[in-house]
Amino acid sequence: MAEELTNLFDNLQIERNSKYENTNVYCEQINTISNTYDHLLLNLIKILIADNTMKINIYDRVIIINNVLFCINLNQNNQIEDYIPYKPLMRLPAYNNKLSFVSKNDPTWWDECCTEFENSMLHLKNLTNNTTTFNIKSMIDQKNYIEIEIINLTIKIMNKEKISEFSLVQMYILSLYLENFFIEYKLESIYSEEFLYTNKYFTFYSQLVINYLKKSDLFYSYNENFYLRFINPSLLYLLYSVKNTLILFRPYGYDALCDNSDIIDLNIHEIISFKKEGLKYFALNNLIELKLNNKKLHIINSDEYANVICNDAYILN
Repeated sequence: MAEELTNLFDNLQIERNSKYENTNVYCEQINTISNTYDHLLLNLIKILIADNTMKINIYDRVIIINNVLFCINLNQNNQIEDYIPYKPLMRLPAYNNKLSFVSKNDPTWWDECCTEFENSMLHLKNLTNNTTTFNIKSMIDQKNYIEIEIINLTIKIMNKEKISEFSLVQMYILSLYLENFFIEYKLESIYSEEFLYTNKYFTFYSQLVINYLKKSDLFYSYNENFYLRFINPSLLYLLYSVKNTLILFRPYGYDALCDNSDIIDLNIHEIISFKKEGLKYFALNNLIELKLNNKKLHIINSDEYANVICNDAYILN
């Protein structure tokens, strides 16, 4: 099967056709299309005759065969020694008939922030190591320091102050801390699309913020209603920033981000601006880049990360 798939896509070429001006041109183009795909279709038919229960779907950089998602390497320099044409990436649920993949440069969600992150992917991938210099236990031991950061950020968000000076590396460390918080207290996945205000994250940190404000704000009693109204939405804004940071940068690890932080021009406000389609697109392409280049995925729960792309999917080793 592997050899058949490799042969199948060796001669695949996709052509974009302009509008036809007359019938003769139309017929000529149809013949060209038929010749272009002849090898592909004949081989597909052979495979399907051998197994008529097989399901095959082809998207941008992936092929799905019988609910296994293969990532394919479109690098034209396929003569390099360690070139990998394709790899099995994920097992999809059996009911994935409605699975859809977003297309790059779709103006409904692709913006300058997407372009900036895409430009950084090569640098992040190249500097991703199988080990990390970051000590999570040491970070957890600095609990008080990080809690102060969360309190200050939440207050700034409530007051609509700029938080762009909070660096990407700082945001990444805070994201790792909250990821551990969700795991420790057995909360829902930090990659979830929605969160309830009854979640311990909100009950715990809202109380920390309130306690801090009672001591620091001389007019707390006057501002109390404002704080009680906006504290949870502000914590939610911060949490979505954390989630987006993990989706974009978690697979590459701390060292890759730290070494590239000076050339990645994204702040917290821009990170949270990524739309659902963009997060899904980059989650998939992060995995593709790292898998095809035999790089380690620096993810604690790979199945939760896979669910950003498709519910109930899981990443194959």
